[in-house]
Amino acid sequence: EETARAGEEEVGGAFLDWPGPLSARDDGLLFVSDVQNHRVVALRMRDLTVACVLGDAGAEDGEFMFPAGSCVDPATGGLWVCDRENHRVQLFHVDRDDGGASPQGRA
Repeated sequence: EETARAGEEEVGGAFLDWPGPLSARDDGLLFVSDVQNHRVVALRMRDLTVACVLGDAGAEDGEFMFPAGSCVDPATGGLWVCDRENHRVQLFHVDRDDGGASPQGRA
């Protein structure tokens, strides 16, 4: 039985396109790799509303080419994102109060 659904409405000017791996934080944020839109969408799990959108297509810091998944650092709450076609991972700090996000580094 389905209890919740997200992605059927526009998010930041586009529908989810090839949503991929999920990761979640204890504070109720759910991160969805929106692969074909080259971004990660943070949803509030309580109501599946958008907290923020991370990234756009590109190769600069904070941009992605086909984000392939993410992982939450349990010690800091930071979000590591696999940036597949840019051959790197990027670390983001996502504020739990307003959903604001900023890139913190890459490897």
